[in-house]
Amino acid sequence: MFDALILDFDDTLIRMTAARWRVFEEALRSFGATEDSLATMNKLKGGAFSALVGAALPQVALSEVLPAYAELLSADDLELCPGAATLLDWTDARGIPTVVLSSSSRILIERDLELAGIADKISAVFGCEDVPAAKPSQLAVRAALDRPSFALIRADRVLMVGDSLTDAAAAQGSVPFLAVLSGQTSRTAFEAAGVPAAAIMQSLHELTCRRGVLESYL
Repeated sequence: MFDALILDFDDTLIRMTAARWRVFEEALRSFGATEDSLATMNKLKGGAFSALVGAALPQVALSEVLPAYAELLSADDLELCPGAATLLDWTDARGIPTVVLSSSSRILIERDLELAGIADKISAVFGCEDVPAAKPSQLAVRAALDRPSFALIRADRVLMVGDSLTDAAAAQGSVPFLAVLSGQTSRTAFEAAGVPAAAIMQSLHELTCRRGVLESYL
């Protein structure tokens, strides 16, 4: 059994639906983003939140945009990925430290966790502003491993779960990685990147429903 868990956020815990992306673009337009700058930003999907905002609004500080966007977010357009709630109940019941490591902003992640009613199941949140370099840099994972509650846990006993090749690359050489297909990355792409077939799940729902997988993964 693993002793700690690192979870990606967008499309691993909570879906970045088309509706949510429209809300994001609406917030950016309110600060003067043009259709051209939004098109440039859309080419960077999956990158650090700061890079997305910088592409859409090169002359506007990230600290100005964050509160406005966070205010627009609501539980009405929030959708948990399959199995997310069950997984967090499982880790919480066993006292397994669980952190979120994302290229999004901590402010936005924490708001979504509160809206989803799962904030109390998360030990810590690491957004793009909390790490020396965003994923796929392995420095992002090492920053999470340096948190106090992980101090006595060996890195090979920490499981990272994510939906993208960016997540897989960040975990490589640091912690075991489990892929979920709840995002845009295919099984074929994960396998081509070296993720073993046994470490690729359709979703967190599959992970939590396959009896014994969590207990025996490590």
